[in-house]
Amino acid sequence: MSARFLPSMLTLLLLTACGGGGGGGDTGTVPTAPVSGGSTSSPTSLSVEAANTFGTDAFFNNFRYVASADERLVIRVNPATPLSDTQYARCASNPGYPSKVQVYDSRGVQVGVVCDEDVTFTFAAAGTYMLNFEFPDNGGGTFNAASLKGAAPVQFLETGDGSPTRPKKLSTLTGNAIDSNPFNDYYWVQAEQGETLVLAVQLQKPLTQAQKTRCGAGAESTNNAQLRVFDARLTQVAVACAESLRFVAPAVGTYVIRTDFGANGGTLNASRL
Repeated sequence: MSARFLPSMLTLLLLTACGGGGGGGDTGTVPTAPVSGGSTSSPTSLSVEAANTFGTDAFFNNFRYVASADERLVIRVNPATPLSDTQYARCASNPGYPSKVQVYDSRGVQVGVVCDEDVTFTFAAAGTYMLNFEFPDNGGGTFNAASLKGAAPVQFLETGDGSPTRPKKLSTLTGNAIDSNPFNDYYWVQAEQGETLVLAVQLQKPLTQAQKTRCGAGAESTNNAQLRVFDARLTQVAVACAESLRFVAPAVGTYVIRTDFGANGGTLNASRL
């Protein structure tokens, strides 16, 4: 971030630390409309209940967040124009490439940077942070965020909304609809030790040859072509850069499945062996 950000950002964060602003722990009225970002001198309180919006000028894409120690913030960025294969390749070789989310502490020191549309950041210490969204070539967009803290950060409900903290219950009898926003494509399922879950997606738009080639180069890729499996605390335990995956449960428990195929909707099918 340019030096022009720092004086105003430091003033704002110090005021917030003394009670001058809100953050992740806000318990006020839940917003019903997308939350727009602010300048470095007046960052907007990041919402974990509604979508947050950002524009093409990173100077005005700042969001304030009050975090607990060891809290994880899971973010899905949805630019108006998704990242291209070229941008993904550049992100993989250079995390500082301008398609990124930057995290600053209350002193204005950068403590994290992720060049991707998927961000999971762990706050080492409690405090007020500022997140800056820099996607100048993608026409602005929105992002959703979820807070993971405590021993049981995920709610396993019969009627979840598909978000990281409230996944939908996975059906092994009928197809599971894949949302066009990957933030809402989490599903939970219980499995016995040694049980195999067979997962396969039918996408509205099949993977391109470029995506398949990148998948073939490694088990995981940053090109919106993943099936992921997490444990009950949302720690990843398996991933396949493909349209199908066989997962053998290492222990009895609850697992979370995520379909990570960008804005590409479709159906997730699942069966047990």
